[in-house]
Amino acid sequence: GTVDQYAAGGALDILLRALYSDHQDGIVLRGEPVLDPKVTALNLSADPASSSITDCADDSGWRQYTTSGKPAAGTPAGRHRIYAQLQLFGTAWKVTNLVVEKAGTCSDGS
Repeated sequence: GTVDQYAAGGALDILLRALYSDHQDGIVLRGEPVLDPKVTALNLSADPASSSITDCADDSGWRQYTTSGKPAAGTPAGRHRIYAQLQLFGTAWKVTNLVVEKAGTCSDGS
């Protein structure tokens, strides 16, 4: 799917800028991150409904490569603490605010 199926507002701006920058630099992503999201708050009575999610994402299997297939210099891989705010748009939850901390900011089992 497209990025705007999953993100809106400031989070969508951040993701689109990052994707455009990678495209300009000839960078592609291979593999996929390992996610373990947990809902920390849920407000269904708000309009729109909102929720907060905390994750400990492992991106060691989701790396940047140049279009020629060589590994690209990027940020260190590891387990990142992620904080996300979501809002309900119709029947779809979309991320509206996203904070991804550097590798090593969360440990196993947290």
